[in-house]
Amino acid sequence: MLSLGTYSKTHNRPSPVHGRSDLSWTLLKSDMKHNKAHYVKLTQALHVMHECFAPSMDPVTHKDVAEDVIFNEEREFYTVVLEKGDKVATVANVRVHNDVAKAPLVATGFEFQRQGMCTVLMSEIEKWLRECGVERLVLPSVQTALKTWTSSSMGFETMTEDEKADLFIDYDCLLDFQDTIMCQKQLILTKNKNKKKNVKCDSGSSSDGSTISYEDQSSKVAMSTFICGR
Repeated sequence: MLSLGTYSKTHNRPSPVHGRSDLSWTLLKSDMKHNKAHYVKLTQALHVMHECFAPSMDPVTHKDVAEDVIFNEEREFYTVVLEKGDKVATVANVRVHNDVAKAPLVATGFEFQRQGMCTVLMSEIEKWLRECGVERLVLPSVQTALKTWTSSSMGFETMTEDEKADLFIDYDCLLDFQDTIMCQKQLILTKNKNKKKNVKCDSGSSSDGSTISYEDQSSKVAMSTFICGR
C-alpha cells in the first residue's frame, strides 16, 4: 500500500490552472467533511456525480457508491474538483497503490460538458501524480466514453487481459465495475516495470478508486455493481 507523506496545505484550497484564470482545482479528503467549506465542496461534488450517474448501492456495504467514495474516510479516496468561478464543473476520485493510481469516478456536470473541463482536470491530476512518483494511471470506462479517453487529447489506451490480470494480482483491493473497459496511461517511463516501490506523496496524497468515467453525454449512465470491495 501507499506510504502517505504529509498532506500539503496548498492542496486543500483552490490552485490556479495555468492559462485559465477562470478555473481552479482543489484536492480534498473525506476527512475534510468536518470543515464547513470543504463539506460544501464535497457535497457539490456528490451532486455532480448523481447528476451524471444513476444512484447505485454497493452490494457489500448497502450504501450509495458515489457517496461512500466521497465521504467514507475508511476508503481513503481523494476527491479532486475543478471549479469555474464558484461552481464545481468536473469531479474525479483517485487512490494510489504503490506506483499505480486508479481514478474510479470521473464526471462533468451537464452545464459544463463539451467545454474541455475533463481534459483540464485530468491534466492537473496527472501533474500531481507525477510529482508523487506515480508511474501509471488506470480507469475503467463505460463503452460510450471510451473514444474520449483513448483520444489524443486524453492519451489513454485499453488494457490487455494480461495487463488487467497483473493489475488485480498486485492490487487486489482495487475497485472495479461490471461492463467497463479498463484503460491506462503511462505517466512516468520506467526501465524496470517489475520493480515495486513505496511511493511517498508529500505534495498531495493517495486515493483509491474504481472509475466509471462520464464526460459529454446527454443522459445519466447506470453505475454498474462493484466487483470487489475494499
